[in-house]
Amino acid sequence: MRLVPDYRSEFFEKMLGKGDLLANYSRSVFKKTGRKEVTHAVWQENVGHFQINHWFNLRPHPSFGSPLDGSTTIYEIVANDFDLASQKRVMESWIWGEPGNGDHP
Repeated sequence: MRLVPDYRSEFFEKMLGKGDLLANYSRSVFKKTGRKEVTHAVWQENVGHFQINHWFNLRPHPSFGSPLDGSTTIYEIVANDFDLASQKRVMESWIWGEPGNGDHP
């Protein structure tokens, strides 16, 4: 979880939002079956001024904090200066690699 930068309560008190789902799928499964089997995915959702990032089968980017995996009873909330556009760029590069390298599904 992280705090959204420049929090102003009038913008977020009643906000509930879902971010983009970014995913990779198995091309070999797609070629054999025509079905896209997701191998990795990231997405986020906002509840008020908190943001929850979900990482499926992919270790989280360190800028977004440690995973809530039950290994400890205390977790820290991470604050960073990402706006939504820069957050999306970080997540895209984390799951697909650097832009323009042909790794996008």
